[in-house]
Amino acid sequence: MPQLSDRSETNRFIGLFAGESGSGKTVAAASFPHPIHFDDFDGRIGGAQSDQWIEKKGIDYDYYPPKSPGLIPTINKRLEGMLNAATLIPAIMQLPVTHVTDSITNMCYAYLCQALPLTHGKGSGKWIGG
Repeated sequence: MPQLSDRSETNRFIGLFAGESGSGKTVAAASFPHPIHFDDFDGRIGGAQSDQWIEKKGIDYDYYPPKSPGLIPTINKRLEGMLNAATLIPAIMQLPVTHVTDSITNMCYAYLCQALPLTHGKGSGKWIGG
């Protein structure tokens, strides 16, 4: 089993915070190394903003309401733009050290909201989200 003392900065850490709404998952994620980027699918990034001990500088976010028209192309364009900018002008564009998808549940809901009109067009079935 690997030891934390042997971990180098080049190793990746992938975590999943699970808990009830309001239990501090977003605040905990905001305490990770900066710069941090949040893909905010639930609109609750404000929890980290109101916490006194979180360093707010170096944290940015994009808010994606689940039923926004053209959500998937918007996300793809942003990711491609970040990658291109970091490749072309690395001195100006710094990729985030920490990336947070908040929340996975709402991200899945957003993707379903985007996909269902493609598969359940007029008269092809009924879907109730929730």
